[in-house]
Amino acid sequence: MPLTCEWEGERGVALPLRPPPWWAVPLFGLLTIAIVAALVAGAVRLVRGGTTAGPVSLVAGFAVLLLFAWLFALATRESLRRRREPGQIGVTPTWLVADRVQVQWTLVDAVLATQEQRQGHLRPIDNACVSVEGRTITLYEARHLDVEPRATLEALRRLHRNPALRARLATDDGPGIFTRVPAEGSRS
Repeated sequence: MPLTCEWEGERGVALPLRPPPWWAVPLFGLLTIAIVAALVAGAVRLVRGGTTAGPVSLVAGFAVLLLFAWLFALATRESLRRRREPGQIGVTPTWLVADRVQVQWTLVDAVLATQEQRQGHLRPIDNACVSVEGRTITLYEARHLDVEPRATLEALRRLHRNPALRARLATDDGPGIFTRVPAEGSRS
């Protein structure tokens, strides 16, 4: 359910994002611990002289394990952060704000959808993007959005085309823009 928010002193609508699944933090944490344990075991074995591998392969092995430990540690931290604060997309009469983009509506050239995983004749939305000055920036991944992705995309497209509709975002009716489906053929 869309909520109200404020950005740059302007009232608008917040579209909530889903937190990652409950099992993501323990899974990534256990993988990090397992890789660190492998690094420690390898270092102990190296110190005791129980290896016949050359120095190049040892350094390469440690580098690969360190890289994976670092990646899984980052995934653990990000999953934990997103479990605590899933985030949101803020939509105000003049701003469109998400993790990867903070742009004024006047600079948005188009609101686009990308569909990468086609399932038969169905065309699911994988990502919603905005085109800003010739660059395409991902606004949200549909699986992360906690409201209906296709309806949200259509509402964002209507908001892009209609500045008068954007003005309604600052009113108590603002969240209704994302929950009400317009009549067939309506451009509001």
